Amino acid sequence: MKYIVKGGVTSRNVPANSMDALWLSMHSPHLSGVHLNVFLTKDQEVVLYEGPMVDHGKENIHDLTFRHLERRNFGTRIRRHSIVRLEDALKALNEENRMVLISLGDTKDLQLVKKVLEITEQFSGLDIYLVSEDKEIVLYLKQATKKQRVGVKITGGNENNWDMDVDFYVVDKNSINLPKIQSKIKQYKKIMIEGETWPFPEDYLKELRHSNAIYWIKDSIHTVMQAKRKNLSRR
Repeated sequence: MKYIVKGGVTSRNVPANSMDALWLSMHSPHLSGVHLNVFLTKDQEVVLYEGPMVDHGKENIHDLTFRHLERRNFGTRIRRHSIVRLEDALKALNEENRMVLISLGDTKDLQLVKKVLEITEQFSGLDIYLVSEDKEIVLYLKQATKKQRVGVKITGGNENNWDMDVDFYVVDKNSINLPKIQSKIKQYKKIMIEGETWPFPEDYLKELRHSNAIYWIKDSIHTVMQAKRKNLSRR
């Protein structure tokens, strides 16, 4: 089993999705990759952030220019951090051979999808995975790119997405379907579990723990370390 962390490796003065968090994730021996959420600004720049709203939910990234966002401090009083463009993030991550999982969420914005494809096509050396919850966007991605791996996210409202033929599946912890997961692993598909608690029965743990097809997406490096220690204690 391998681990992916959301937004990079954080600390008290290093927020998620910052350049420092990405740098730390590149040099962590405990991680196989990093998970990035992307959004489109008013002036068509693709940026990293935890969600579409900034300033405690008062403003939408789509309504703000990159220059406006860049002037804001997304860090602390001790250390300033600016919002990061996807292109700059990939340039930094290109130094290490790590998986980059780029989430398009449930967007139906083709302009964002096209911009992400345009940017990622420049980084042929990176192991880039593109995932969406929206079936039409996934189908578009499959037709538009042969370089990047394309996946679909499974949630409670789109269980039929299991039937899509994609490279990998991101599964919400509340939407676990063991027969489907076993079937996809036999088809050499990757399964990425999103959630902080282990969602599988204990008797299924040993099989999955040693599987190269299973990835666990965690919120922070601290919860990654807790999970690794727990798995070691179960051996």
